[in-house]
Amino acid sequence: MEDQAQMNPFERLKEIVQVFGLAGNEDETTWFDASNPFCRDAERLLKAGRAAEAEEMFARVLREPQYAAVVRRQHARILLALATARLRQQKWDEARDAALQARAMLSDPRSRASLDFADCCRILGQASRGVGALEEALQYLLEGIAAYESQKAPKPAGQVERRLEAASLLREMNRAEHAEQQAREAVKVAGERLPGQKEEGDAWIELAQCLTGAGRFAEARQAGERAVSIHRAACGDFSSELAEDYEKLGSICQKQQDYQAAVAYLEKALGVRDRQVGGDTSQLGLLLVALADLYALLGRLAPALELLQQAVGKLGPAKDANLGDALEKLGAIYVRTGRYEDAADCYRRACDIWAAAPELYGERIAADVRALEDLRGWLPEPQSAPVPELPDSGISVLREAPAPGPGATGGAWSHAAGRLAAALRSVPHGKGGSPGAGTPPGLSPAGASSPSTAAGGLSASPANRILGLPGGPHPGAPGRGFLLSPEEGLLAPDGPLAPSPPASGSWIAGAEDPQAGRPEYPLLRTPVTARGVASGSAPGGQVFWGWEELEFETLRV
Repeated sequence: MEDQAQMNPFERLKEIVQVFGLAGNEDETTWFDASNPFCRDAERLLKAGRAAEAEEMFARVLREPQYAAVVRRQHARILLALATARLRQQKWDEARDAALQARAMLSDPRSRASLDFADCCRILGQASRGVGALEEALQYLLEGIAAYESQKAPKPAGQVERRLEAASLLREMNRAEHAEQQAREAVKVAGERLPGQKEEGDAWIELAQCLTGAGRFAEARQAGERAVSIHRAACGDFSSELAEDYEKLGSICQKQQDYQAAVAYLEKALGVRDRQVGGDTSQLGLLLVALADLYALLGRLAPALELLQQAVGKLGPAKDANLGDALEKLGAIYVRTGRYEDAADCYRRACDIWAAAPELYGERIAADVRALEDLRGWLPEPQSAPVPELPDSGISVLREAPAPGPGATGGAWSHAAGRLAAALRSVPHGKGGSPGAGTPPGLSPAGASSPSTAAGGLSASPANRILGLPGGPHPGAPGRGFLLSPEEGLLAPDGPLAPSPPASGSWIAGAEDPQAGRPEYPLLRTPVTARGVASGSAPGGQVFWGWEELEFETLRV
């Protein structure tokens, strides 16, 4: 008989599929057959993981009149399939509503003894657990177990799976004793009817976690090792089941505070995950974070840093709470290693993730903000924007101001002179006693009758000199020159003058764009004396301009 089994190609194919972890759940519900092809296709999409498409198809059947006959025959099953599709997408409330509608249709005694009622109770339990109603979820799951095991020939895999689900919920509710009872019942059924198969390994690893909750760590590790041996034989050396066993054993050892053993188990799990093809990157990222936590506890910061960097890369596409946790832990390692700028970047990125749901993660946001405040003193000052360099405009020189001719009554120079004279009338002169109200000596008031006064009132005395500024096209161009007087010093032909306090005897000269009518830039501010600039004067009484440390020769044009 053994030789025939080895020669049977179908049995051999089944064994290969099971070894590589490709076999689906034998107890997976099948609601529709060839009599309902549309719903059958939707169910296939659901089993293939395309839950959203399946949900739309089931909703369409319930919505459109052309499927009314199908709905009359199998309304409850269509609702259960719709609820399952919503469960796969974690639409807990919507799944619960659909399952409650199905339960109302299965309320008669005959229906309550059916497999559909057991499935309905299980779906309601899962949906209630999803919304946090744990007591309600437990009632539905236990009711579903009783309905399932009351069938004439319940499948052992279904029995084990439902018992393990109840044990997991009881562990979550901190009812360790009841959880252990459900897990031991699952181990018993699996050992009797499914020896050496995946379901027996599942039962043993769940029992290990239940024993951990009761504080019986030695027994828990023995049960976990039993699960490892069964899963390795049934599913393969690089199966997800084996990796999960190692991860759970590592968690058990960590709770026992045996960190070296926990690291050893998690390293084995990482070795299995790395060898898997097409595995779930999020599971690998969570494993990397768990192992990095242990390295950090043991003071091994370098490998912890490397693992957390890899974990952030693996969890990055999801941008969920797992990525936020990894970023915060990476930031803490950066702080411990003195990389404060990198730490601040991690905390900022974590804040961005929590900000997507501030009502849920308000405390996390506040903690990250405090961490950023603590890091502020260790971060470099923000750099200001670079100032663009202006081209070198050379050195200003003194040039003779040619006296305007008798007919010079217009042009830019005359217009500027008129505006300057009008402005100077309102500027008090520090010494007083000048010609005209508030007009410094050497500058006639606007409109004064003087043969030496050009149009606009600017004195055209040859003694005056014009300081040609860089870029000025010619002496006297608006906004490009300053008039120097041997008596008073600096005057401006095209810009307002404002005196500093009288004691200083200085003037502020500014240029003005004659077309825009607004100040263009401040040009200079320097003390002026009766003999010229405070730094000195040129021979012959001509005032020169320059730095105090330098001397300039008068340039005659």
